[in-house]
Amino acid sequence: MAGEMPAEADATAKTTEPDATQIKWLAVIEQYDKAFKDWHKRGMKLWNIYSEERRAKTESADPTSRRMSLFYSNVSTLQPAIYAKMPHPNVSRRFKDEDPIARAVAEISERCLISLADESDFDAMMRSVRDDFLITARGAAWVRYEADTEALEDAEGNSLNERGEPLGEDESPAEQITGERVIWDFVNWQDFGHTVARTWGEVTAVWRKAYMTRRDGKKRFGKEKFAKVELDQVVGDPSAQQMEDTKEASKNKATVYEIWDKTTRTVYWLADDHPVLLDEKPDPLELDDFFPCPKP
Repeated sequence: MAGEMPAEADATAKTTEPDATQIKWLAVIEQYDKAFKDWHKRGMKLWNIYSEERRAKTESADPTSRRMSLFYSNVSTLQPAIYAKMPHPNVSRRFKDEDPIARAVAEISERCLISLADESDFDAMMRSVRDDFLITARGAAWVRYEADTEALEDAEGNSLNERGEPLGEDESPAEQITGERVIWDFVNWQDFGHTVARTWGEVTAVWRKAYMTRRDGKKRFGKEKFAKVELDQVVGDPSAQQMEDTKEASKNKATVYEIWDKTTRTVYWLADDHPVLLDEKPDPLELDDFFPCPKP
């Protein structure tokens, strides 16, 4: 019948229609960008002064002019007052009674924290957070959990279920964790965002921007989902190997938003130009305050 849409075309239209959740979060991000637009402009000016980009432009125009970097000197003076060296973890028992097991657990926990901080370069992350705080008045950090897994098998290499028994009908092979680690990430002040609120206690969601190559995105979200995500950011050397499948040699990474919604205790991953969510997971860390970051 004339005017009817073929079945194949209808299916294609459904898959390309923007997801309601995607539309909602893009609107929330846009609201944040508008509210903090002036602050971002001031932050860029301050970074230009701190990095002496403005001074370089002035001297190139007038070689006889000389300027002193007072802002840089002030920041350098305040740096050790805010953060000077790696903190030493101190784990102690709340109640000082005779409990050798609790004492041993506290000592093991303290040693684990010391090793974790050394291996994850906690010091470098804190120094970057400190500098952003001194220059733009906001320093943000982020915590990630990573685990190495392998298939659960018996001595003969046969797959087992979650109970450690041979697979039954309609059962999938179970996995066991072989290694775990906590990673602290520095989040640049331009890449951190949250729902617009009067106080931090009223914030219901936080997010950060992650910049991913086509290869990394396909590995994380799947080849089909990430194949059509636009590479819109210039990060690193544009002539590097990750440029093998890009249309523009000047852009080599895509902007992916990682959004933690405290209201639904769900994490979403999305890209600006992609019509559907890249991924969605319910409360992956099960933290008391849900957010994977402290108050900036």
